[in-house]
Amino acid sequence: MRIARQRLASKDPGLIGAAAPPIYPIYAAFANDHVSICSESRSLLWYVARNVEPMLTLEPTGTNLGTFYINQLNGGFTVHERDSSEHRLRDLQSAVRSLHHLLIKRFIDSRPDLLWIHAGAVAFAGEALILVAPTGQGKSTLVGEFLEWGCSYLSDEIAPIDPVSGAVLPFPVSPWKRITMGGHLPLERLQKIPKVPMRVAPTAVGTGPIPLRQIYFLCHNLRLPTTSIESCTPGTTVLEMARNSFNSDETRVPELARLCTVANRVSAAYLHYAFAAAAACEIIRTLISRSESP
Repeated sequence: MRIARQRLASKDPGLIGAAAPPIYPIYAAFANDHVSICSESRSLLWYVARNVEPMLTLEPTGTNLGTFYINQLNGGFTVHERDSSEHRLRDLQSAVRSLHHLLIKRFIDSRPDLLWIHAGAVAFAGEALILVAPTGQGKSTLVGEFLEWGCSYLSDEIAPIDPVSGAVLPFPVSPWKRITMGGHLPLERLQKIPKVPMRVAPTAVGTGPIPLRQIYFLCHNLRLPTTSIESCTPGTTVLEMARNSFNSDETRVPELARLCTVANRVSAAYLHYAFAAAAACEIIRTLISRSESP
């Protein structure tokens, strides 16, 4: 992971003649846009970069959507955008999480024409599958199982869908999964379970829009004896997608119209499962049998 170095001159009159601290930038890109992330500490940038590593680019590309800063100050941490007030946070994890959410929100706000769905996404045989669910239903764990089948990685957190083309755009934040599924834990306890990174080979990361083939709404239950797939009507698909949407409230009316377009074009189903490996195997077998049908 390469971090470029850039020195900025200090404007503090009291420091005239003194060396200004170096500012190190990294760049995270989505489609034709990028966000700059800067810090006086390369170690801080490393913690930020590992959350978006597949999205990093050595040089800024396209439009700059914003520049964010993270630094250490008086035993705590600060996060802010250029020319805006600082957010002060007590610990490194909170600071990195805050910055991660800020840059994701900036990408989302820049493309209101897309449907931004809380979902994992992979590509199999040139077609995309999205795994839609709130936190705790095993999106990341399932994505990891699909990668074992040779699928391409698109995202484990957010699936941007172009309603016009019906394609999923790669949004490859670094995938992390919880050490245990914790499907029946309350959300406040679930969020305390540590996550571990999943390594994705650079060649396995999707690089362009992939036609959306199937939508799965995840229903994880450790007591289920087998995996089952239950088809959804287009109306149910719209409701479930809207329930798991990251689009802003201001775009809700046009968003519903776009969701209807997607729901009428792509089949969707509830995936009831206990174990991610068995669920991924069942889905892959289903897709293969469909492709082999005359």
